[in-house]
Amino acid sequence: MITICFYGGAFDPVHNGHIHFAKHIVDTFNPDAFIFIPTYFSPYKGTQKYADDSHRLQMLEIATRFVPNSSVSRCEIDRKGISYTIDTLKAFRALYPLHRLMWVIGDDHLQSLEKWKGYPEHFDHCDFIVLPRHDRSDLKDRIALHPFRQKIHALSANIIPISSSQIRTDIAEGKSILSYVPKEINDYIHANKLYR
Repeated sequence: MITICFYGGAFDPVHNGHIHFAKHIVDTFNPDAFIFIPTYFSPYKGTQKYADDSHRLQMLEIATRFVPNSSVSRCEIDRKGISYTIDTLKAFRALYPLHRLMWVIGDDHLQSLEKWKGYPEHFDHCDFIVLPRHDRSDLKDRIALHPFRQKIHALSANIIPISSSQIRTDIAEGKSILSYVPKEINDYIHANKLYR
C-alpha cells in the first residue's frame, strides 16, 4: 500500500527541528511521499503571521532539499480561513482513496485530539505519528490508553529544543540563527529581511 505522510504547521519559519523530525519519520515509516502543509491560519495560533505565505512556502521548498521524497502543498493556504486538519484530510482522502495517510502531530496535541473539529472522524482517514516535543517518558503509555491506539504511533527521536518564536526573537535582537536553521534558509531570511 502506498503511504503518504503529512506534516502541518505554521512553519514561521521552518527550522532544524522540523527537518530533524521529518527525516526521522521518513527513515522510520518509509513513506512513498512526505508532504509539508503550511497552515493559512492555525486554530491554535490565531490570525497573526510573521512572514508572508509566499516566504513560508519558499522556505519549506528549501527544507525539502534535506528530506527525501518530500514536497510542499499549498492546499491550506489556497483554501484560506482557519486550517482544520479534518478538512485537509478529507481533501486528500478524496484524491487518494486507497492510500495509507499518516498525519504528524506533537505530543502536546495527543490529549486534546477530542477537541479537534470533526473528531473522531480523523481516524477514518489517517493514522497519527506523534512527535516527542516535550520531555515526557509516558508517551507510549498515554498512547496505549487511547481508544484509537492502533492508529497512533510514537516517533522515537531525540527532542530538538528549537522554536520558531525563539528564532524570530533572536533575529529581531540581531543574533545569529545558524544553529537553528540550514544556511540556505538563514540566507533566505536575511536576503528578504524577514522577522525584523
